[in-house]
Amino acid sequence: MIDFIKEARALFPYTQSMRRDFHIHPELGFHEIRTGGIVARELEGLGLEVTKGIGKTGVVDRMKYAPVVCILLLAACASTGPISTPVPPMPPSATPLPITATVERCAYVEAYQSLSGLTAQVDQAIKQIQPDASGRAEAYGENCVYASSGQATFSAMETDFYFTIPVKDLKDDNELGTWIINTMKIVEALPASSSAGPQAGFVEFTFKTKDDQKNLRVQIGNYESLPANINANEIIPTLFPSP
Repeated sequence: MIDFIKEARALFPYTQSMRRDFHIHPELGFHEIRTGGIVARELEGLGLEVTKGIGKTGVVDRMKYAPVVCILLLAACASTGPISTPVPPMPPSATPLPITATVERCAYVEAYQSLSGLTAQVDQAIKQIQPDASGRAEAYGENCVYASSGQATFSAMETDFYFTIPVKDLKDDNELGTWIINTMKIVEALPASSSAGPQAGFVEFTFKTKDDQKNLRVQIGNYESLPANINANEIIPTLFPSP
């Protein structure tokens, strides 16, 4: 069975670069020559029958057989027979008015955004195990910052989690491994809809004693690949092997 989530995550860097390209090369209505060409190229790359130049810049694809749900760029379709999905342009007015482009490009900047609702959930859950522990969640992504106004639009790439947990011994792999297992159960129990972004993030642990602390970052994908029956004392050596 196809893992659609895994496939979507694998495609994310490519589709993200395409979105950025569209932002960098904006086109006015009825002048989307470059954009229409890219859409047509992508559809043809999927083996679809494409008709170009519909209403000047429109693109139509025809799917003879569509037994499964498909997602193509900005359009989604679900069918069991032949379908046609036009992208119709609006008809021009009788007296076209001069149009001045007002689209402003933006600069992409690495950014974080606090997720207060999700933070409350994970913090409450970890405190049920250890009242002195704490947890929070953040979305990691990028801001599209506009030069004229300084305003930004945030796009999330992943959700990351941070837990601070008091322990007795920072060198006790069994104790730390047990905490990692119990904490990851909290993260894995969260509904997929509660996390932001298309790709898996990480869980960062700050284990603290009275005099010292130890920080460990566990990639969620790496943890999910561990054997289901792994022992607690094997977690640290497996995820963080000695050089």
